Amino acid sequence: MTFSEADSYQDAKTTSRRRFLGLAAAGATATSLGAGAFLLGKDNDPRLPTVDGRVTSGSTGSVAQQSSNPPAALTKAGPLADRTLIIIELEGGNDGLATLIPYGSGALRNLRPDLLHEEEELVMLDDEMALNPSLAGLNEQGIAVLEGIGSTDGILSHFEMSQLWWEGATSIDDRRHTGFLGRLCDQLDVGDPLTGLSIGGNGHVPQLIAEKATTLGLADADAGWFFREEGEFFEHFRKSLLSMSATSTGGELMNAARHGSTQAIEFADMLGGFDPEERPVEYPGSDLANSLAVAANLMRSDSGVRIIHVPLGGFDTHDDQRGTHDYLLMELDEALVAFRNDLASDGLDASTLIATTSEFGRRPKSSDSGTDHGNASMALLAGPITLGRHGESPSLTRLDEEDNLAPTTPMAEYYATLANWFEIDPSLVLSGKPKPIPGILI
Repeated sequence: MTFSEADSYQDAKTTSRRRFLGLAAAGATATSLGAGAFLLGKDNDPRLPTVDGRVTSGSTGSVAQQSSNPPAALTKAGPLADRTLIIIELEGGNDGLATLIPYGSGALRNLRPDLLHEEEELVMLDDEMALNPSLAGLNEQGIAVLEGIGSTDGILSHFEMSQLWWEGATSIDDRRHTGFLGRLCDQLDVGDPLTGLSIGGNGHVPQLIAEKATTLGLADADAGWFFREEGEFFEHFRKSLLSMSATSTGGELMNAARHGSTQAIEFADMLGGFDPEERPVEYPGSDLANSLAVAANLMRSDSGVRIIHVPLGGFDTHDDQRGTHDYLLMELDEALVAFRNDLASDGLDASTLIATTSEFGRRPKSSDSGTDHGNASMALLAGPITLGRHGESPSLTRLDEEDNLAPTTPMAEYYATLANWFEIDPSLVLSGKPKPIPGILI
């Protein structure tokens, strides 16, 4: 079992209740076998339910047309108690100008002549803007774009800007000991076994640190694989894990660690109940798709999950941006198209909001084959949304003093919009009483 004290926000006494525990699902041996799970949030001991669900083990091929009941245009969101938020974090700084493209701009052609697509390749939205061709599937299903998101502090550090997004902080002086998603979970928590979950990445999820809600970070979408395996070795292995977590000796921190390990094991047991060979739709074989397939099954369960975070890395495109960025957006598109088709097969699409985040955008001017860290970017949203463009496009002819796009939509207003969708007063989870952006969500 690994125990991490990477989070420096709280002292040792409160660690057992609220901080990131860094607990592998079943000790060092289990971690080496790929069963990583990390518990965040409150210190209680609910038994996670056994679920009969379906999850993909990964496949290849086009998935956009595989659902017999694809998402329809939505006119209103599902009931409040059923709503689930899916956050896709585009790690590294997604280039908004290569995602939502002002294709008719002469300024853009002058700033990055070697990075642009041919106009006939683009997915046209209107007479000003087009989507990257890799997003054709999502556009066909229906998508909203929020333009100009950024920080007025002008910070271009991955660490600092990621911290602001994770914490939902308005500036580097507005530091929080919980994560924005964790605070949403605290507001949504009704005592269910699990309120917030991250799937993929390294399991360390500061944005899900909560005061009272139970949240969990899974380093691997297939963390429950060892509960599906048959044979004497795996039977003894599972018994050993449960025996280790049941030992009662040690102080407060060790008891909290063992309790967290027990919950993680029980959660892995639930995941092990999903049949990886059966699924309502076919998913592509990417890590992102596998994580979303697990998310879909959990949403059919009684675990109480309301917020799911899934990272997609690789967006720090200093070099070879054109090919890398197109590929990442294709991975995003294919995974989300399959996920939304999956949700629609059970009528879950109306109550599921999908939203992207990224720590910052890229500079308007290219640097050789890539772009450096910039400021304003954009976000993609799918589900119960008003289709099309929202917000204000940053000007390409009036750059800031660092030759970056000047933000037109503060991050806090974007987060306030997500909180408001849950009918949560943004002032309960954000500083400064930011106002939700009208018209983008339904």
